[in-house]
Amino acid sequence: MPSIERRIILRVLFSLLVLALVTVLAGVNHHFQRDAQALVDAANRVEAVINNKNCSNAGLVYYTFAVDGKEFRGASNACVASCAKAQMGENVMVTYAVENPQNSICGSAEQIASRFNANYYALFVVGIGLLVVVFYLTRRKTV
Repeated sequence: MPSIERRIILRVLFSLLVLALVTVLAGVNHHFQRDAQALVDAANRVEAVINNKNCSNAGLVYYTFAVDGKEFRGASNACVASCAKAQMGENVMVTYAVENPQNSICGSAEQIASRFNANYYALFVVGIGLLVVVFYLTRRKTV
């Protein structure tokens, strides 16, 4: 197979792989954005209690809270200013979706929801960057 045809096939193949990757990641982002938006649209705030923490894993703080006599659990890295300073038994404010209390976030739901919009821009930039790399690596080499 001539070199030009091989380069074109590689460019198309890798470009499709980049497109598939960006599409899958955008779909995952959309899923989590939908949950965050539900918190913004129909949310209640309640006091929760920190019952565990894992500061090595993005500073996750684990909490429990009660709604209508049922206990729910959640985890977030936005509960306290510093995971290391979080104390077991400390009270924090949690925002939860009224129709699905399992969908909860410790902190501001608006702040979390806005992060997902930024993820789309980041995916766009990463996708363009990967396409530039594909075209650079499959360019015609001159001697």
